[in-house]
Amino acid sequence: MLASVVLTFLVPDTTPALQLAFIFVTYNLFNTIFYTIVCAAAASLPSYAADDPTDRSQMLAYSMLFAAGMQVVVASKIMPIVEYFGGMNSQAAWVKATLFFGAIGLVFLFLNAFFVKERVENDKPAENVLKGAGFAFRNKYWIYTLVIGICANILLIFNLSVSVYYLKDVMGNLGLMGSFIAVSNVPGVFLMMVVPSVLGKISKRALVVFGTVLILAGQILFILGPSDNVTWFLATGLIKGIGMGFPMGLAGAMIGDCVDYGEWKLGTRVQSVLFAANTVGQKIGQGLLTSLLGIFLAAVGYDGLKEVQSEATIAGIDGFFKYGPVVVCIFLGVAAYLFTIEKDLPTMRKEVAERKTHA
Repeated sequence: MLASVVLTFLVPDTTPALQLAFIFVTYNLFNTIFYTIVCAAAASLPSYAADDPTDRSQMLAYSMLFAAGMQVVVASKIMPIVEYFGGMNSQAAWVKATLFFGAIGLVFLFLNAFFVKERVENDKPAENVLKGAGFAFRNKYWIYTLVIGICANILLIFNLSVSVYYLKDVMGNLGLMGSFIAVSNVPGVFLMMVVPSVLGKISKRALVVFGTVLILAGQILFILGPSDNVTWFLATGLIKGIGMGFPMGLAGAMIGDCVDYGEWKLGTRVQSVLFAANTVGQKIGQGLLTSLLGIFLAAVGYDGLKEVQSEATIAGIDGFFKYGPVVVCIFLGVAAYLFTIEKDLPTMRKEVAERKTHA
């Protein structure tokens, strides 16, 4: 995976067509193949390492905590490190910066490989990928977690990408980008430090619904407030950032419950397939938003070469930035509300244990 991500920064100095082909192949080699393999295995590992639902949920929540924390670190430190190695116009500088972060990542990934033990007895795996996917889509709670993952990733990428256009063309202050990302992402990281300690006392469903309500409330306050007030913009961003910590931190833990439900309902756990929901959610969320954003910008006549966009384009970006998250929150809230499995888990686990004893 590290070798493949370095390749994405080694685009040769050749014709545009060959460069595009190189980018397409290397990016998909990294993101679609190797990143997916590693993350699917890492995401499913807690369900093989711990049989207790609370222990497993805490492991998954802490995993999301460090993932979110590293996102903040990379986002804030990548450019200074690139500058240290030679500047953003230097290909070698980007390769060195990638190797720097990649080396740190390798240490933690190999800690899992060498020291985490798979203690949970695994059932016979599915005969093939299609059969495993079939079990996944017959698991209704897995579908709910998939929707939660897609919506959470859309909101995350929304803050990282659409905000650029809003700040630049609507507010006319791209310098706020760093502050906005900080209030949108950092609170969720600190929140995730607390969430694992309350798992088992408060249901994951209730926490995600609460987080969704916070995101929606922050977005509505943003819409109703003064559009040119920086303090209001950042304050409502902070409310949304606190809310985002719940679905981002608990999506993986909710999939752990789906594994138990699948074993009770369908007689098989297929952990790796079910935990691939995290990766699938990331890919679908990123792909959907990127595609919709491109289509939308073209529809409102956005021209990246213009210093100032037309009034119609600015109004379109303003509306998309304000009302897009509201629609996503509705889907997120409904999926979380329907995730009612937790109250039945003790009975399900008892029945599964009795079946095994009888067998």
